[in-house]
Amino acid sequence: MAYLIFIKWLAAHIGVLTLILLAAGGAGQLLLQRIPFHSHFERAVYSLMTGFGIWSTFIFGLGCFHLIYREVLWPLTVAAAVPASISLIKHTSKLSFSKLKPADLRTGLLFAFILLTTAIALMIGIRALYPPTQWDAISNHLVIAREYLIQHRLVAVPGTPNQVIHALNHILFTWGMALLDDIVAQLIEFTFFLLTAAGIYAYFLRLNLPFHGIAASLIWIGNPLLHWIGVAGYIDVCLAAYVLFGLQALFRYDRERDVKWLYLSIALLAMAAGVKLTGAFFILLALAYAALLTLKGAIKFNSLARCCILALAIMTPWYGFIVYHTGNPLYPLFGQFNRGEFKIPESASAPGDKYFFESAGLPKTISGLIRLPFYQAFHQDIFFKDNNLGYLPVFGFWPLILLLSIWKKPLRWWSSWIFAYTMFWFASASYLRYWLPVLPLIAIGLCEGASLITAKIKISDKMLRAFALLPAVAVLLSIAAVIIRYHDRILHLSEKLPPTDLTSREKYLADRGFNSVLFINKNSAPGDRVFLIDASYFNYYCNRKVIGNSGGSRFNKTSGIIEWVTRTPDKSELRILKPEWLLLRREKKLPEGARIFSEDGPQYEVVYKDSICYLFRLKPE
Repeated sequence: MAYLIFIKWLAAHIGVLTLILLAAGGAGQLLLQRIPFHSHFERAVYSLMTGFGIWSTFIFGLGCFHLIYREVLWPLTVAAAVPASISLIKHTSKLSFSKLKPADLRTGLLFAFILLTTAIALMIGIRALYPPTQWDAISNHLVIAREYLIQHRLVAVPGTPNQVIHALNHILFTWGMALLDDIVAQLIEFTFFLLTAAGIYAYFLRLNLPFHGIAASLIWIGNPLLHWIGVAGYIDVCLAAYVLFGLQALFRYDRERDVKWLYLSIALLAMAAGVKLTGAFFILLALAYAALLTLKGAIKFNSLARCCILALAIMTPWYGFIVYHTGNPLYPLFGQFNRGEFKIPESASAPGDKYFFESAGLPKTISGLIRLPFYQAFHQDIFFKDNNLGYLPVFGFWPLILLLSIWKKPLRWWSSWIFAYTMFWFASASYLRYWLPVLPLIAIGLCEGASLITAKIKISDKMLRAFALLPAVAVLLSIAAVIIRYHDRILHLSEKLPPTDLTSREKYLADRGFNSVLFINKNSAPGDRVFLIDASYFNYYCNRKVIGNSGGSRFNKTSGIIEWVTRTPDKSELRILKPEWLLLRREKKLPEGARIFSEDGPQYEVVYKDSICYLFRLKPE
């Protein structure tokens, strides 16, 4: 019976995701009809990437008129998906399978590797079917996306680490939530994970190097950190996808000089900037590249002007929204330039920015730069790994791409972008997750470099057949790694099925340390407010209004008072606001009588505690 309920639940989610993919793909296909793609596969993945950006901007427009409703998005999505599905069926029926060549060993192996690679990716994607528990997703991204749906427009969201944020990816989460729930939102991010792998493969397919494409895709898919953020409400994988497709399009323009590729690349990189502030690095360099070509006379000034206008038009909604609220296009950085309630004195913002830029990674010196690749390969802890997960060590060998680019011109393109962004990352906030945008480029560079080496080595047919077994071994090892990682879920599938109703969902969350917030939901009044102390990730599951959150806490033995890193609202403001609930994440045991305020302030009592949290409730006066 449990299996039947799960299958019905799964079919509903896959069905809604399919509607979204059809609507996005149809919009992208409509816009990209004149682009000379190499294959139907390449056209499909580019259409999806472009279509997602179009739909996000369209929903932003709906929000300007307070129209982000389920009742609005459902008919619009269906109306877009129906003609797209009809077009897809007609196009598929015209394909001639009679022209396919008889299968040989190479074709059979290729098909088997594609199936196995897809199977590995889908096994990783199972995690997207479970309720979100990843930290940034439930403290920030999904909270913001849900609030857009509740308010029917884009708004600043108090109580989150970043009240306003670049919203292209967040609106896609809102789209998924509007049509069904947060599981669809996670499946959308997983789609970007798959699209990145598909984009890598499409690049090598155009070069007639499909096996290298599979190897590069596996290098991308095999990263442990992606198994955490690629199936959750994070935005980093979406950013990496737009950077990959944008730079591939720019590479095509660099080789073919067809201005349509230039416009497409600018559009996709502008969308990357709409996903996250670091995406602005790539669009600014791309525009600088176009300006350089204009100075050389390679393109007309009118084309450069169109590129600038296109980038500005795509980026304006996302940066305009931030400027409207904060006055600072670089928010949340440099808080001294904010305005109104967001303004932070330079004395407070400067140390915070300094800590953000210097707390992770190696010293920003020549010595640190020389050691960087070694640490990226073998000592990733220094870059603050999310959930103690990192990248495959092979990504630390990116300098090899620079070396091989001496002999192969296409590698100079990828090595230039890898080097430029890595230097930017090294000089700024060197958190491991922030290096993600160049991972697909490194995967391409390493495997294209491998093709250069194998082309120069003369080997016998027997050795060639032996080398042909290496991809098979790599695929089998990847499958084994995934099975080992998820063996418990696979062996006990009936007991580990994703929760499909509210009761099983609450049990799932309770088993994972969310009892305190479930206690609030069951024992609070509708108008109650909550303040989170070093516990921002409880925000998403709290059914009451979260008015703010703080950084880490400590117990002052002298005063007997719990102190914490101040954020808005600060402690003096909380004295006046008197939130009904204070949720403190503190793994060390607090002594009896520990207080939030001194005796002249509002008094709280502990009403629930476990190994993770202390929950305080305001005492009646």
